[in-house]
Order: sequence, then C-alpha cells, then structure tokens
Amino acid sequence: MKKFFIILLLLFLMIINSCTISKKTNFIFEGSFVCQKEDVTYYLEVKEIDKETYLLSNGINVVHDVVNKDKYYMLSFYWMIESKKETYNFVNLKDSHPKTNAIPVFYDDDNKNRFIPQSKDSKNKYTIVFNNVYLELEDV
Repeated sequence: MKKFFIILLLLFLMIINSCTISKKTNFIFEGSFVCQKEDVTYYLEVKEIDKETYLLSNGINVVHDVVNKDKYYMLSFYWMIESKKETYNFVNLKDSHPKTNAIPVFYDDDNKNRFIPQSKDSKNKYTIVFNNVYLELEDV
C-alpha cells in the first residue's frame, strides 16, 4: 500500500511539473515599426547584428534575444513632434525574468523602460513602455 501511494505521488508531481514547464516566446525580429499617439509619431528600427558588434556597443541600443539565443539586435527608437526629432537610448536591456520560463518575454533597461516583442497571428509588432506610456508599434 505504501508503494502505491509513493507511485501515485510521483505521478502527481510529474503531471504538475509538466503543466508548469513552459518556454519563453516572442522572439525579436527585424523591421521598421511606427505608432501615432496624439501629435507624436514614434518609430522603431530593429536590425540584426553580430555578437562582436553587440559586445562593442557597451549595452547601448542593443539586445540579446533570449528566445533565439544566438541572435543580437540593434534598436533605434525615436519620435517626431512636428518636424523635430527626439531619440532615446535603451541602456542595458535585459530579460525581466531570467530565472523563469515566463511568457511572454520582455526586456527592461536601466531607466525602467520596457521593450516587448510580440508575434501573433502572423502580425509582428512591438510594445514599448516609455516613461510609463504604452506604445504599440506596428509594421510599416
């Protein structure tokens, strides 16, 4: 009888464990993205780079994809108000939850701004949380 309960407990633990294991999703992808919010137009350019370029950047406007671990990207984030261009430099973007298999992946920088890749229904877009404002940037 004791063996039966041990086997039952092991099976139960295996089932629970298989339900909680997940893989991170929402890989980073190249492209140009835009968002209009009131009188401001926001732009994001994402370009794949090599590891050496990533390392030489000192953490400025680059991100290491935690889903596709061998890929690195350079970001250019800026906005236009009337004809004036303003830029923002992401500093040391890191996986917000590196010790979990949380879904989806999102990256925070040293200034508490967030970069979130999203790929759903064949539509790629990014969400950027910049100074506590949510921006949904879609393919151009």
